[in-house]
Amino acid sequence: MKSVLRTLKRFFWLLTIISSLLALLPVLILLGMTFLFDPNDYKPQISQYVQDLTGRILVLEGDLKLSWFPWLGIEVNQARLSNAKGFADPTFAQLETAQVRVNVLALLQQRIEIDAVQLTGVTLFLTRTKEGHTNWEDFLKLGGTSDKTSSVSLPQQVKIGGIILQNAKVVWEDLAQHQHHIFSQVGLDTSPITFTPAPISFKLNAHWKSRTLLLNGQIGLSGQLSLDLDKNLYRVKSLHLSTNLKGDKIPPTLQPMTFQTDVNVEVDVNQQSLTFSSLQFQFWETILRGEVQIHKMFSNPGVSGQLQLAELKLPQLFKRLHLAPTSLTTYEKMFKTMAFEIRFQANPTELTFTQLRLQLDDNQVTIPHLTVNFKQPELQAKDIVIHALGMTLQAQLRIQNLFTQPAASGKLSMASVKPSQVLSKLANLNVKISQQWPDFLKTVALETQFAGNAKEWTFENVTLQLDDNRFQTSKLFLNVAQQTLETKALSLQLWGIPLQTQFQVKQLFQSPTLSGKVTVATFNPQPILKRLGYILPSLSPPFTLMKAGLQVQIATTDNEVKLTNLQLSIDDQQLNSSQVTFNWVTDGLTLEQVTLHVLGLTVHSHLQLTQVSSAPTFQGTFELAEANPRQFLQRLGQPIPTTADPKVLNTVTLETQVQGDLSKLVLDKLKIRLDNSQLQGSLRIQEFNRPVVMFDLNIDGFEVDRYLPPKSSAVKKGKSALSPSSQKTVSPLDYLRSLTLQGKLTVNHLNVVQIKIKDVNLTVSSGVTSSSQP
Repeated sequence: MKSVLRTLKRFFWLLTIISSLLALLPVLILLGMTFLFDPNDYKPQISQYVQDLTGRILVLEGDLKLSWFPWLGIEVNQARLSNAKGFADPTFAQLETAQVRVNVLALLQQRIEIDAVQLTGVTLFLTRTKEGHTNWEDFLKLGGTSDKTSSVSLPQQVKIGGIILQNAKVVWEDLAQHQHHIFSQVGLDTSPITFTPAPISFKLNAHWKSRTLLLNGQIGLSGQLSLDLDKNLYRVKSLHLSTNLKGDKIPPTLQPMTFQTDVNVEVDVNQQSLTFSSLQFQFWETILRGEVQIHKMFSNPGVSGQLQLAELKLPQLFKRLHLAPTSLTTYEKMFKTMAFEIRFQANPTELTFTQLRLQLDDNQVTIPHLTVNFKQPELQAKDIVIHALGMTLQAQLRIQNLFTQPAASGKLSMASVKPSQVLSKLANLNVKISQQWPDFLKTVALETQFAGNAKEWTFENVTLQLDDNRFQTSKLFLNVAQQTLETKALSLQLWGIPLQTQFQVKQLFQSPTLSGKVTVATFNPQPILKRLGYILPSLSPPFTLMKAGLQVQIATTDNEVKLTNLQLSIDDQQLNSSQVTFNWVTDGLTLEQVTLHVLGLTVHSHLQLTQVSSAPTFQGTFELAEANPRQFLQRLGQPIPTTADPKVLNTVTLETQVQGDLSKLVLDKLKIRLDNSQLQGSLRIQEFNRPVVMFDLNIDGFEVDRYLPPKSSAVKKGKSALSPSSQKTVSPLDYLRSLTLQGKLTVNHLNVVQIKIKDVNLTVSSGVTSSSQP
């Protein structure tokens, strides 16, 4: 019995030794391979295999190291892969070290467990040629064609310990778009990776330098990635992007320029959708929030979403922009807050904005619907409403040929607004108004239709309402290229004045010149004078001031204003002039071929004035056409004197050359014809407040008897027809004695009381009169 037990004991002991040896056999084999197998001996074969597979040359400069248990792995040092054919740079990629290890025991349990993949000093040179070819597109062809219905399934349990990338570099050069960017000091660190919905944390940092944009700075990216392979659903939660940029194109006061972006990203392959939710973009004090979703990514892509700019404190932004203190004070008074909100939809052919709202303090712009059609291409905006400075504007807008030669059309209207309120709001914004708004103008309104492009604009059915005054025109043309503004028919109802005009403005943006025609239909001036505060007494005919009219052609230049074919009428009186010219440079006014019809008189004149705005002086000619003094007195409502000869006081004419200023009047070459008598000579009046009259006159002949009252043929009850008690006579000599007179009067023939006198000379000096008769 003891011998049997001893035998069994030895058997189990031997079995234990054999089992232990069998268990250690793989380890002994792996240990043997470690000491007996050197992977560096197979470098040529590895390089040849890579070349046969890719056409690229793999250079393994460093050692290859293998690990066998418990991790089966390889470590590569100093490797370099050549570039594709046709590219100047010889290297596509290079690395300092790379390490990949797989858990052997996990493989025995049908699991794939990979240790953290470690890469150090990886450098990629990515290039696109002018023709659009890239130096990695040959890798995309290695898989060949495959059946679209086939799928590749990963093992149920795959775990990667993470990816650790250190001191990497990516050089991107796009010769087609002339872009050159370098990402250096690239670092990537992830948590363990599983192909399950479990989140994978990652953190990426890099230094970015753009030779194209002349910018450089740090870029950081982090988040949590979730993979749902069964549902083809991929999510990135709490994706955070931050930058810190500097560069020549950023003003020194704004450097460094920093901004941050936080967003959740979801990719649904089955639904072909990409969603950005809880989007928040922060740039200094500016925070932009929104939601963006891309639909049908692989078939007919479309985008929809909304964006919202939270209330932005503008004074803080202005301070961040390092504005000067004086300017900052002005801006702070002008604007304090700004907000923005919009919804949008887009596809390859159309972009639509809805519920667009821009808020600036209490000013607001809203556009319910705005569409950009890329196929047409055109832009349409409907029901635009602008509330600003107490004004409300409504508009419709359409822009055709949007990307080539834009042409706009639409409608604009401004509801009735009180200018005083607008000026008050501008004053609160610290905006200075150089001129005061007229007190009598209470409300303003505007409505028009428009169409135009970069060269010309047309405004139709323009209506400008100023209180109860209306400005209207059917068409107004603006030619930007030729710098002209023109209207064919413009009407204005101003305080009851019916005005019709047509005009053209040339050289609009440089030295504008105006030409046109103005017609004022007959109107009553009395209500206008009352509105201006002038209360006139009741006037008797013929000067009732009950109707007036005007017609004139206007032309202006930099130097002068010219009125031609002027026709001005007041009651039954009329003033005509072929041309009136005012010169801004010389401060001169010229009236040519002036004709005045007043009270049956016709006066012709030509006048030239100088120094109009300071010390006006004038000179010219004056001519009174043949007139009937009796009819003139009758129109004035004055009694017609009874003369011995009823045929006298029937004709009178006058012509002279006139000159003077505000203190004197000179009449030269004076000719006055009364009936059959003619007076010639010169007359000078100085110091109008205390007149001094100097004259040198000659009368060819004058029959005084014809102008005296007729002799009375009968006296009623012993009384004369003209009783001293009922009629007080004032001699003209009484008025002459009140003047300071200096001059000489010569009468060639004088008939007085049937006495004929020849060559009468009358000399007057300071009120002293002397006469002589040869």
